Amino acid sequence: MLPQSKTILRGANGTMPSDSLAGELAELGFQVLTARENSGEAWDAAGLVLTDYSDGELLTGNLSGEAGGEPRLLLVYGNRIPNGTADALAATYPEWEVVRLFCFADKERALLGGEEGGIWLRRLSRQLARHGFVSFVTRRCEVDEAVRQLPLYLAWKERFFLRMSEQCDKSGSRSQVVARALGMDKRIGQSWLYTDRKRHGPVYRWITRQLRHIREKAEIQRITLWGRASFWEGFPRGELQGMETRLFSPGEAVTDDFSSRRAWAVYDNWRTALAHSDLLVIGTADPVIQEIRLPELIQGMNQPLILDACSCFPVTEAESCQILYRTIGENTNVWEWNRL
Repeated sequence: MLPQSKTILRGANGTMPSDSLAGELAELGFQVLTARENSGEAWDAAGLVLTDYSDGELLTGNLSGEAGGEPRLLLVYGNRIPNGTADALAATYPEWEVVRLFCFADKERALLGGEEGGIWLRRLSRQLARHGFVSFVTRRCEVDEAVRQLPLYLAWKERFFLRMSEQCDKSGSRSQVVARALGMDKRIGQSWLYTDRKRHGPVYRWITRQLRHIREKAEIQRITLWGRASFWEGFPRGELQGMETRLFSPGEAVTDDFSSRRAWAVYDNWRTALAHSDLLVIGTADPVIQEIRLPELIQGMNQPLILDACSCFPVTEAESCQILYRTIGENTNVWEWNRL
Protein backbone atom coordinates (compact mmCIF):
# COMPACT_ATOMS: atom_id res chain seq x y z
CA MET A 1 0.00 0.00 0.00
CA LEU A 2 1.40 3.39 -0.96
CA PRO A 3 1.93 6.01 1.77
CA GLN A 4 -0.94 8.47 2.09
CA SER A 5 1.45 11.40 1.82
CA LYS A 6 2.84 10.67 -1.62
CA THR A 7 2.44 8.70 -4.83
CA ILE A 8 5.67 7.29 -6.21
CA LEU A 9 6.12 7.42 -9.99
CA ARG A 10 8.91 6.67 -12.41
CA GLY A 11 9.95 9.02 -15.18
CA ALA A 12 8.43 7.76 -18.42
CA ASN A 13 11.68 8.09 -20.38
CA GLY A 14 13.88 6.72 -17.61
CA THR A 15 15.01 10.15 -16.44
CA MET A 16 13.78 12.77 -14.01
CA PRO A 17 11.69 15.72 -15.20
CA SER A 18 13.34 19.12 -14.97
CA ASP A 19 13.96 20.48 -11.47
CA SER A 20 11.04 22.90 -11.80
CA LEU A 21 8.61 20.18 -12.92
CA ALA A 22 9.86 17.78 -10.25
CA GLY A 23 9.27 20.53 -7.68
CA GLU A 24 5.74 21.11 -8.97
CA LEU A 25 4.97 17.40 -8.77
CA ALA A 26 6.33 17.24 -5.22
CA GLU A 27 3.94 20.02 -4.19
CA LEU A 28 1.11 17.92 -5.60
CA GLY A 29 2.18 14.88 -3.57
CA PHE A 30 4.25 12.94 -6.11
CA GLN A 31 7.76 11.55 -5.79
CA VAL A 32 9.44 10.85 -9.12
CA LEU A 33 12.23 8.29 -9.51
CA THR A 34 14.36 7.35 -12.49
CA ALA A 35 14.50 3.75 -13.66
CA ARG A 36 18.04 3.52 -12.23
CA GLU A 37 17.17 4.77 -8.74
CA ASN A 38 16.55 2.42 -5.80
CA SER A 39 15.22 -0.52 -7.78
CA GLY A 40 13.06 -1.85 -4.92
CA GLU A 41 11.21 1.44 -4.45
CA ALA A 42 11.06 2.09 -8.18
CA TRP A 43 9.30 -1.19 -8.86
CA ASP A 44 6.78 -0.35 -6.11
CA ALA A 45 5.93 2.81 -8.03
CA ALA A 46 2.29 3.40 -8.89
CA GLY A 47 3.23 3.97 -12.52
CA LEU A 48 4.83 6.47 -14.84
CA VAL A 49 4.72 10.24 -15.28
CA LEU A 50 5.00 11.92 -18.67
CA THR A 51 5.89 15.63 -18.72
CA ASP A 52 7.33 16.28 -22.18
CA TYR A 53 6.12 14.03 -24.97
CA SER A 54 7.56 14.41 -28.45
CA ASP A 55 8.04 10.86 -29.71
CA GLY A 56 5.14 8.40 -29.89
CA GLU A 57 7.52 5.46 -29.51
CA LEU A 58 9.16 6.82 -26.36
CA LEU A 59 6.94 4.90 -23.99
CA THR A 60 6.71 1.55 -25.79
CA GLY A 61 9.38 -0.21 -23.77
CA ASN A 62 8.13 1.11 -20.45
CA LEU A 63 4.46 0.30 -21.00
CA SER A 64 4.74 -3.26 -22.29
CA GLY A 65 4.20 -6.06 -19.81
CA GLU A 66 2.92 -3.87 -16.97
CA ALA A 67 -0.64 -5.22 -16.83
CA GLY A 68 -2.25 -7.34 -14.11
CA GLY A 69 -4.36 -6.62 -11.05
CA GLU A 70 -5.10 -2.99 -10.26
CA PRO A 71 -4.38 -0.73 -13.24
CA ARG A 72 -1.08 1.12 -13.17
CA LEU A 73 -1.14 4.90 -13.42
CA LEU A 74 0.15 6.83 -16.41
CA LEU A 75 0.11 10.47 -15.36
CA VAL A 76 0.26 12.97 -18.23
CA TYR A 77 1.28 16.23 -16.57
CA GLY A 78 1.80 19.88 -17.48
CA ASN A 79 1.48 22.13 -20.52
CA ARG A 80 4.19 20.59 -22.72
CA ILE A 81 2.02 17.70 -23.88
CA PRO A 82 0.45 17.86 -27.37
CA ASN A 83 -3.33 17.96 -27.49
CA GLY A 84 -4.86 14.49 -27.65
CA THR A 85 -1.81 12.63 -26.34
CA ALA A 86 -3.52 11.41 -23.15
CA ASP A 87 -6.55 10.03 -25.01
CA ALA A 88 -4.30 8.39 -27.61
CA LEU A 89 -2.31 6.67 -24.87
CA ALA A 90 -5.51 5.50 -23.16
CA ALA A 91 -6.70 3.93 -26.42
CA THR A 92 -3.34 2.28 -27.09
CA TYR A 93 -2.78 0.96 -23.56
CA PRO A 94 -6.22 0.10 -22.10
CA GLU A 95 -4.67 -1.85 -19.22
CA TRP A 96 -3.28 1.43 -17.84
CA GLU A 97 -5.31 4.23 -16.30
CA VAL A 98 -4.28 7.44 -18.04
CA VAL A 99 -4.89 10.61 -16.05
CA ARG A 100 -4.34 14.12 -17.42
CA LEU A 101 -3.22 16.66 -14.80
CA PHE A 102 -2.58 20.39 -15.06
CA CYS A 103 -1.80 22.76 -12.18
CA PHE A 104 -2.62 26.47 -12.43
CA ALA A 105 -0.02 29.13 -11.67
CA ASP A 106 -1.63 30.06 -8.34
CA LYS A 107 -0.63 26.61 -6.96
CA GLU A 108 -4.09 26.29 -5.47
CA ARG A 109 -6.17 24.78 -8.27
CA ALA A 110 -5.70 21.90 -10.68
CA LEU A 111 -7.48 20.14 -13.54
CA LEU A 112 -7.82 16.34 -13.50
CA GLY A 113 -8.95 14.44 -16.56
CA GLY A 114 -9.76 10.75 -16.86
CA GLU A 115 -12.40 8.06 -17.14
CA GLU A 116 -15.49 8.49 -14.97
CA GLY A 117 -15.17 6.17 -11.99
CA GLY A 118 -11.43 5.67 -12.52
CA ILE A 119 -9.61 4.34 -9.45
CA TRP A 120 -6.65 6.67 -9.85
CA LEU A 121 -8.79 9.63 -10.79
CA ARG A 122 -10.62 9.45 -7.45
CA ARG A 123 -7.41 8.69 -5.56
CA LEU A 124 -5.54 11.65 -7.06
CA SER A 125 -8.44 14.00 -6.39
CA ARG A 126 -8.21 13.10 -2.70
CA GLN A 127 -4.42 13.41 -2.76
CA LEU A 128 -4.60 16.92 -4.24
CA ALA A 129 -7.08 17.92 -1.55
CA ARG A 130 -4.67 16.72 1.16
CA HIS A 131 -1.99 18.95 -0.34
CA GLY A 132 -4.24 22.02 -0.40
CA PHE A 133 -5.34 21.91 -4.06
CA VAL A 134 -8.89 22.26 -5.31
CA SER A 135 -9.31 20.00 -8.31
CA PHE A 136 -11.80 20.19 -11.14
CA VAL A 137 -12.44 16.66 -12.46
CA THR A 138 -13.46 16.21 -16.08
CA ARG A 139 -12.44 14.34 -19.24
CA ARG A 140 -8.88 14.23 -20.59
CA CYS A 141 -9.76 16.02 -23.82
CA GLU A 142 -11.35 18.87 -21.88
CA VAL A 143 -8.22 19.36 -19.78
CA ASP A 144 -6.22 19.41 -23.02
CA GLU A 145 -8.51 22.04 -24.52
CA ALA A 146 -8.38 24.22 -21.39
CA VAL A 147 -4.56 24.04 -21.39
CA ARG A 148 -4.49 25.02 -25.06
CA GLN A 149 -6.88 27.96 -24.65
CA LEU A 150 -5.41 29.39 -21.43
CA PRO A 151 -2.32 31.10 -22.94
CA LEU A 152 -4.41 32.39 -25.84
CA TYR A 153 -6.81 34.07 -23.43
CA LEU A 154 -4.01 35.51 -21.27
CA ALA A 155 -2.27 36.92 -24.34
CA TRP A 156 -5.56 38.49 -25.52
CA LYS A 157 -6.14 39.97 -22.05
CA GLU A 158 -2.67 41.51 -22.04
CA ARG A 159 -3.20 43.03 -25.48
CA PHE A 160 -6.40 44.66 -24.21
CA PHE A 161 -4.62 46.24 -21.25
CA LEU A 162 -1.73 47.42 -23.41
CA ARG A 163 -4.21 49.23 -25.65
CA MET A 164 -5.99 50.57 -22.60
CA SER A 165 -2.63 51.83 -21.30
CA GLU A 166 -2.05 53.78 -24.51
CA GLN A 167 -5.42 55.47 -24.00
CA CYS A 168 -4.51 56.20 -20.36
CA ASP A 169 -1.31 57.88 -21.55
CA LYS A 170 -3.40 60.21 -23.72
CA SER A 171 -6.02 60.96 -21.07
CA GLY A 172 -3.59 61.38 -18.19
CA SER A 173 -5.08 58.45 -16.29
CA ARG A 174 -2.87 55.99 -14.45
CA SER A 175 -3.25 52.61 -16.12
CA GLN A 176 -2.22 50.65 -13.03
CA VAL A 177 -5.04 52.31 -11.07
CA VAL A 178 -7.54 51.76 -13.89
CA ALA A 179 -6.45 48.12 -14.17
CA ARG A 180 -6.93 47.61 -10.44
CA ALA A 181 -10.33 49.29 -10.64
CA LEU A 182 -11.41 46.95 -13.44
CA GLY A 183 -10.00 44.04 -11.45
CA MET A 184 -12.51 44.72 -8.69
CA ASP A 185 -14.85 42.78 -10.96
CA LYS A 186 -13.94 39.16 -10.22
CA ARG A 187 -14.59 38.22 -13.83
CA ILE A 188 -11.47 40.22 -14.75
CA GLY A 189 -9.04 39.87 -11.84
CA GLN A 190 -6.08 42.00 -10.87
CA SER A 191 -3.20 40.53 -12.86
CA TRP A 192 -2.83 41.36 -16.55
CA LEU A 193 0.84 41.21 -17.60
CA TYR A 194 1.45 37.75 -19.10
CA THR A 195 5.14 36.93 -18.75
CA ASP A 196 4.93 33.57 -20.58
CA ARG A 197 3.62 35.11 -23.78
CA LYS A 198 5.04 33.65 -27.00
CA ARG A 199 5.03 36.93 -28.94
CA HIS A 200 6.52 40.05 -27.42
CA GLY A 201 5.81 42.43 -30.32
CA PRO A 202 3.56 44.93 -28.45
CA VAL A 203 6.00 45.16 -25.54
CA TYR A 204 8.97 45.54 -27.92
CA ARG A 205 7.17 48.39 -29.68
CA TRP A 206 6.48 50.15 -26.38
CA ILE A 207 10.13 49.85 -25.28
CA THR A 208 11.28 51.05 -28.71
CA ARG A 209 9.09 54.18 -28.58
CA GLN A 210 10.32 55.05 -25.11
CA LEU A 211 13.96 54.47 -26.03
CA ARG A 212 13.63 56.89 -28.92
CA HIS A 213 12.04 59.51 -26.68
CA ILE A 214 14.73 59.32 -24.05
CA ARG A 215 17.61 59.28 -26.54
CA GLU A 216 16.28 62.54 -27.93
CA LYS A 217 16.54 64.09 -24.47
CA ALA A 218 19.59 62.46 -22.91
CA GLU A 219 22.94 61.03 -23.92
CA ILE A 220 22.81 57.28 -23.34
CA GLN A 221 26.18 55.63 -23.73
CA ARG A 222 25.66 52.57 -21.54
CA ILE A 223 22.39 50.67 -21.21
CA THR A 224 21.56 47.70 -18.95
CA LEU A 225 18.86 45.23 -19.98
CA TRP A 226 17.23 43.24 -17.19
CA GLY A 227 15.30 40.05 -17.87
CA ARG A 228 15.35 36.65 -19.50
CA ALA A 229 17.67 36.24 -22.47
CA SER A 230 14.82 34.48 -24.29
CA PHE A 231 12.83 37.74 -24.04
CA TRP A 232 15.66 39.98 -25.30
CA GLU A 233 16.61 37.55 -28.06
CA GLY A 234 13.94 38.96 -30.38
CA PHE A 235 14.36 42.63 -29.54
CA PRO A 236 15.26 44.74 -32.64
CA ARG A 237 19.04 45.08 -32.69
CA GLY A 238 19.08 48.43 -34.44
CA GLU A 239 17.41 50.13 -31.46
CA LEU A 240 20.52 49.54 -29.34
CA GLN A 241 23.15 50.61 -31.84
CA GLY A 242 25.73 53.07 -30.62
CA MET A 243 25.36 52.06 -26.98
CA GLU A 244 27.34 49.71 -24.80
CA THR A 245 24.75 47.07 -23.95
CA ARG A 246 24.80 44.93 -20.83
CA LEU A 247 22.48 42.07 -19.93
CA PHE A 248 21.54 40.73 -16.51
CA SER A 249 19.37 37.62 -16.81
CA PRO A 250 18.63 36.15 -13.36
CA GLY A 251 17.39 32.59 -13.26
CA GLU A 252 18.22 31.82 -16.89
CA ALA A 253 21.54 30.69 -18.30
CA VAL A 254 22.89 32.77 -21.19
CA THR A 255 24.78 30.80 -23.82
CA ASP A 256 28.09 31.98 -25.26
CA ASP A 257 26.49 31.83 -28.71
CA PHE A 258 23.79 34.30 -27.65
CA SER A 259 26.34 36.67 -26.14
CA SER A 260 28.62 36.60 -29.19
CA ARG A 261 25.77 37.11 -31.67
CA ARG A 262 24.45 40.07 -29.75
CA ALA A 263 27.84 41.47 -28.77
CA TRP A 264 26.44 42.19 -25.32
CA ALA A 265 28.30 41.91 -22.03
CA VAL A 266 26.49 39.38 -19.81
CA TYR A 267 26.62 39.78 -16.03
CA ASP A 268 25.70 37.44 -13.18
CA ASN A 269 25.53 40.23 -10.58
CA TRP A 270 22.99 43.03 -10.87
CA ARG A 271 25.11 45.61 -9.06
CA THR A 272 27.99 45.10 -11.48
CA ALA A 273 25.62 45.16 -14.44
CA LEU A 274 24.21 48.53 -13.34
CA ALA A 275 27.49 50.18 -12.32
CA HIS A 276 27.90 53.47 -14.28
CA SER A 277 24.94 52.61 -16.49
CA ASP A 278 22.92 55.48 -17.98
CA LEU A 279 19.65 53.61 -18.39
CA LEU A 280 18.02 50.45 -17.01
CA VAL A 281 15.41 48.70 -19.15
CA ILE A 282 13.38 45.99 -17.40
CA GLY A 283 11.98 43.45 -19.86
CA THR A 284 10.84 40.64 -17.56
CA ALA A 285 10.27 40.62 -13.81
CA ASP A 286 11.68 38.11 -11.33
CA PRO A 287 11.99 37.63 -7.56
CA VAL A 288 15.36 39.42 -7.54
CA ILE A 289 14.10 42.78 -8.77
CA GLN A 290 10.87 42.52 -6.79
CA GLU A 291 12.89 42.51 -3.55
CA ILE A 292 15.09 45.53 -4.38
CA ARG A 293 14.15 49.05 -3.35
CA LEU A 294 14.39 51.72 -6.03
CA PRO A 295 17.05 53.87 -4.29
CA GLU A 296 19.28 50.81 -3.94
CA LEU A 297 18.69 49.83 -7.57
CA ILE A 298 19.99 53.13 -8.99
CA GLN A 299 22.78 53.65 -6.46
CA GLY A 300 25.63 52.84 -8.84
CA MET A 301 24.10 54.27 -12.03
CA ASN A 302 25.32 57.40 -13.79
CA GLN A 303 21.73 58.60 -14.30
CA PRO A 304 18.54 57.58 -12.43
CA LEU A 305 16.71 56.47 -15.57
CA ILE A 306 14.50 53.36 -15.55
CA LEU A 307 12.28 52.07 -18.34
CA ASP A 308 10.06 49.30 -16.96
CA ALA A 309 7.86 47.08 -19.14
CA CYS A 310 6.71 45.05 -16.12
CA SER A 311 5.44 47.70 -13.70
CA CYS A 312 7.70 46.48 -10.90
CA PHE A 313 7.56 49.66 -8.80
CA PRO A 314 4.93 52.19 -7.74
CA VAL A 315 5.21 55.43 -9.69
CA THR A 316 4.76 57.40 -6.46
CA GLU A 317 7.89 55.77 -4.99
CA ALA A 318 9.92 56.74 -8.07
CA GLU A 319 8.67 60.32 -7.90
CA SER A 320 9.49 60.62 -4.19
CA CYS A 321 13.03 59.37 -4.87
CA GLN A 322 13.44 61.74 -7.86
CA ILE A 323 13.99 58.81 -10.19
CA LEU A 324 13.03 59.21 -13.84
CA TYR A 325 10.82 56.15 -14.10
CA ARG A 326 8.57 55.22 -17.01
CA THR A 327 6.29 52.20 -17.08
CA ILE A 328 3.40 51.10 -19.28
CA GLY A 329 0.38 53.37 -19.06
CA GLU A 330 1.85 55.78 -16.48
CA ASN A 331 2.46 58.96 -18.46
CA THR A 332 4.42 61.05 -15.98
CA ASN A 333 6.16 62.99 -18.78
CA VAL A 334 9.51 62.01 -17.26
CA TRP A 335 11.31 62.43 -20.57
CA GLU A 336 10.33 66.11 -20.59
CA TRP A 337 12.06 66.95 -17.34
CA ASN A 338 14.76 69.62 -17.61
CA ARG A 339 17.19 67.54 -15.62
CA LEU A 340 17.59 65.24 -18.64
